[in-house]
Amino acid sequence: MQFLIDYGLWSIPLLWILHEGGHWIACWLVCGRSLKFHWHFELLFVPVGTWYMPYGLNEHDKNIIYFWGFGLEFLAIPFLPWIYGVCAVIHFVTYPLRYGYFGEAKYWLKLLHIK
Repeated sequence: MQFLIDYGLWSIPLLWILHEGGHWIACWLVCGRSLKFHWHFELLFVPVGTWYMPYGLNEHDKNIIYFWGFGLEFLAIPFLPWIYGVCAVIHFVTYPLRYGYFGEAKYWLKLLHIK
């Protein structure tokens, strides 16, 4: 149980930082612009960074920016304790349930051929 407390608690903010950081890095590399985040809390305690896709990007560039949220999150799994990987998979599976068919959830549902 102490393992879950020691490592599980830091997995959640790390997921958040890597996920939103992936979007930011991809946007900066693809179009040379920074994403503007609007920070707020969901369900009173879950921090969420909402951002809007920059105008004037083609579909390919948008998909790269969408992809790198979970992309960076999943690239970190082999380098971190197993509990981080469990949290990342839970985050991935529940994402469309929380956000419906919008933004990044729309991209992943399309990629998985789920309409």
